[in-house]
Amino acid sequence: MELEEDFPNISVKDEVLMIWEGKLKDKGVKKPGGAFLEALCCLYINIGKSISIDIIRKYVEDSGFILKGSDSLQVRHLAKQYGFNIFKGGEVYNGVKIPRSHYMLVDILSAHPSHITEKRRVELTEESWIKIKNEYRNRCACCGDTEGQSARWNDYEIVLLQRGHMDPRKALTEDNCIPQCKDCNQQYKDKAVFNKRGKVIEFNEKGLSSSQQL
Repeated sequence: MELEEDFPNISVKDEVLMIWEGKLKDKGVKKPGGAFLEALCCLYINIGKSISIDIIRKYVEDSGFILKGSDSLQVRHLAKQYGFNIFKGGEVYNGVKIPRSHYMLVDILSAHPSHITEKRRVELTEESWIKIKNEYRNRCACCGDTEGQSARWNDYEIVLLQRGHMDPRKALTEDNCIPQCKDCNQQYKDKAVFNKRGKVIEFNEKGLSSSQQL
């Protein structure tokens, strides 16, 4: 573990939170709490190993939490929503496939490769736009086309990413922007509301014609 030699009496929970504060907070990783924090502690104790959900659930329950239902402890959210570098069953790490219903904390010092940080509700500048594109690996959030390469359906067109609204009913700010290729931006215009991964989560009826409205 990271701090055992300097702080031999520190609890696993406090150790994890100290590492989060010092190494992950500035990378946009969210601070866990409750059962999620206990689940993270279980993975931290077994860092680099695939751990079954049953072992994680038992650790959490032994810590005093009551879990109901088979999927009440959604460990996968520690990766996608919180940003911890955790791989889940079915995913491949270093050429090895994680077993089904297992999770592995790769390390405690870096964010998950696919983690997208929360943005501030401030005016979108050129600098922040470049940063957003880098977080999406210069790909369209909706279709995955890469800027500077040929478009998926047109080899003669080079992709140039555009600033797309996540929610067209709001101003184009850092927290309301995703990169989109021209086709996706023009196709949806102000008709759809997206999450930060480019998935449609709602339709904006004001952006639909009368024949399109639900």
